Amino acid sequence: MPSQSEDIRILGLTQRKFSYENGKYQGRAAGLYNKLDQYFTLIGLEMVHATRWVKALRAVRAFHPAREQWRVNFHKMSNTYQAFQYRSQLAQRKIQAKVGQFDLIFQLNTMQSPDKHLPYVLTMDSTRAQRMYYWSKEAMSDYQNERWMTLEKEVYQNAQFLFPRSEDTRQSLIKDYEITPDKVICVGAGTDFWVQDLQKKDYTSQIALFVGIDFERKGGHVLLESWKQVIRYLPKAKLQIIGPKTQLVDEQQGVEWLGRITDRQYLQSLFDQATVLVLPSYFEPWGLVISEAMGLGIPCIVPNHLGGKDMIIHGETGFQVEPGDVDSLAEYLITLLSNPKMAKDFGYAGWQRVVDYYNWDAVINRMAPYIRSAVKGNST
Repeated sequence: MPSQSEDIRILGLTQRKFSYENGKYQGRAAGLYNKLDQYFTLIGLEMVHATRWVKALRAVRAFHPAREQWRVNFHKMSNTYQAFQYRSQLAQRKIQAKVGQFDLIFQLNTMQSPDKHLPYVLTMDSTRAQRMYYWSKEAMSDYQNERWMTLEKEVYQNAQFLFPRSEDTRQSLIKDYEITPDKVICVGAGTDFWVQDLQKKDYTSQIALFVGIDFERKGGHVLLESWKQVIRYLPKAKLQIIGPKTQLVDEQQGVEWLGRITDRQYLQSLFDQATVLVLPSYFEPWGLVISEAMGLGIPCIVPNHLGGKDMIIHGETGFQVEPGDVDSLAEYLITLLSNPKMAKDFGYAGWQRVVDYYNWDAVINRMAPYIRSAVKGNST
């Protein structure tokens, strides 16, 4: 960590919702901006949100009697090129109000365009091209995808530097969007949710934890099918599902539906009890919950692409599984839930990767030389 912040003024830009309490930003991945403020000077964090009326109109237009399909429809409407342009206009108005107060814009994800006439860098977990490849069920029309990717490519090309979280996303930026490789630096991501040591961690509970609102995309139904094999071999094992507001399928032995959880202390207590995190997603760009689990010493079973491939070393900190592979998923679950020694070894190794690599200090250190270069290059 730096002894004091550098004299580089950064304006944060994001679509995420954060609050500001006790001198720090609060919210998922708030550690990124809090750490930027320690290394540099964060003059503010502008959050780009549609008005309540715009959201209400989208909700009406997206309506479907099935709640899950309604959510998918609403998500699609938020990912049209018209929505991209609308958010870009909101963002640029916010930026213009701050001109002269900052040296660089730091944007999280590619949901809108900053002002192309001002210097900015960008960090993201995935591209539209990757979403189309891995999860076509939520794909827009060819026309919408083409228009979105045209806007997206312009954002990438106008940035000083791009900081993708995974190597897969770095390659997508280079190959799918024709971005110069020297401009694209893979940096990973940190976690706000980790402990200093694992002395109290127990690996004998035989509890597998699943966390995800998008149940289908995150492989929830595949997991339930795999669990039928697990429970035959380990009749006392439990699968705790966090995310969906309601139980989505019939009762199943050993499966507990815990709903949506926002209390971080309660959530951490569930992590503390778990032996393994299982997230067999079809499309998982990064999965902050994976690094959170690693930071608490929990081995993880993740998809063998995107962020999972970077974070989890197969056979050392967890297992990578081909999306949709029911039998392999069951085998990996049985292996970790029935072998506390292996679970502990994997968990400790994953925790060490967070200590060494997947924490916000390490991430900002990887970004810092390019941030300085972007500001220096813009001032000459």
